[in-house]
Parts: sequence; structure tokens; C-alpha cells
Amino acid sequence: MGYVKLNRNLLRWEWFGNDNALLVLVRLTLKAAWRDTQYQGVALKRGQVITTLQEIIDESQLTKQQVRTALERLEATHKITRTPTKKFSIITLLDYDCFFENNTQNGTQITHEQHTGQHTDNTPSLLKEKSKKKEEVRREEGARVREPAPPQTIDRAYLVREYGEKAVILYEQKFRSWGKIPEISYPMLLGWMVKDEIPAITEAPNSSIDQDDILRELQEQYSGVT
Repeated sequence: MGYVKLNRNLLRWEWFGNDNALLVLVRLTLKAAWRDTQYQGVALKRGQVITTLQEIIDESQLTKQQVRTALERLEATHKITRTPTKKFSIITLLDYDCFFENNTQNGTQITHEQHTGQHTDNTPSLLKEKSKKKEEVRREEGARVREPAPPQTIDRAYLVREYGEKAVILYEQKFRSWGKIPEISYPMLLGWMVKDEIPAITEAPNSSIDQDDILRELQEQYSGVT
């Protein structure tokens, strides 16, 4: 057996709160032909059902008047049309294709077993695309978290904070005596300090190397440094 899915637009139907009208509408939808077919010599189109007043009464457990009223409300709100014959009525559900979504695939009704076995393949492409985008966003956010913080601006204040005023003055003097670039390049000064293994003042308490001793030795080495 196949199945139908109720569209949420049903909530806006004016007789949604009427149990009798809703019961009859759902019952007719479940029994309607899901494709063009023949029934007892009568050609039925998709969304049509052959029934009788008594059959609806018996299956819904409603009274004759309740069923009549429900059918009248369905007709008045353009949910159905009725074509009576001598033996039965042909009821056409006008919103069968848009108000109720009947599951078909290539002209064949999808059964519960088929739907279960093809759950992944039948996932709407829009949902797949949304899921893919969410995964890409998660990966990008994770990459941003793992990226190292950009280095601080290497200026004089940074070097003074890391190595102290005395060391910075010494290397500024060296740079001026070098004389190839008119403006002092503090990133270059940092490179010299690292090369000369000048200990940062933040490491002084845990270091056995005396920065002053190293600076004195370097001052003697650098020509033109006073």
C-alpha cells in the first residue's frame, strides 16, 4: 500500500476544526485513485473515487446527516465535486495534486518498503545542498579556530618590551652605523637580536645568561658603535 502526505496548507482550511468534514476529506483522499484507472467499467482519473453515501456512513461511523453536511462543506469550499449515477457517486478531489502530496515515482506508487529502502536516494536535493553548505561552514570555522594568531607589529615599543631599552639602543646604533637604509627597520633589528641570541627580558628570571654581559661584548665587536 502507498501513502499520502498531508500538506500543512490544510491547517488554513476553514473547516479544519470540524472533525466530521476533516474525516470525510481524509477518507476520500486515501481511497482516491492515485493514477488513471478503470473500476467496474468506469474510467477514473487520478484523484477520483467511486463511493456511496452509505459506504461513507459505514466507514466513518457518522450519521447520514453528518455525512451530508460534511460533503456539502467540502463542495462549498471547492475541495470536491460530485457526479451522481444510479448506483454510486464519482467524487473528484480538486486539490488532490497540490493539497495532498501523493508519492509516485515514474508512474509507480512508492510503497512503504520501497520508501524505506531508498531513503537516502529520495532525500530532496535542496536538503542535501543545505546539509553540504552547513558542513562547509563547519570546516571553515574549524580551520579559522586552528589558524595561528597574526604576529604582533614589530616596532620599537615591541622590542623594548621584549628586550629592554638598553638592547634596543645598542642595535639602533648598529643600524645607523650600517647606514644602508635611512629609516630604522625594527623587524631587521629583531632578526639581529635573534641571531646574536640576545635573551628576552621576560626570560631573564629563568635564564643563566646575563643580557648585560652579552651587550657589552657586542658593543666592543661592532665597529662605529659608541
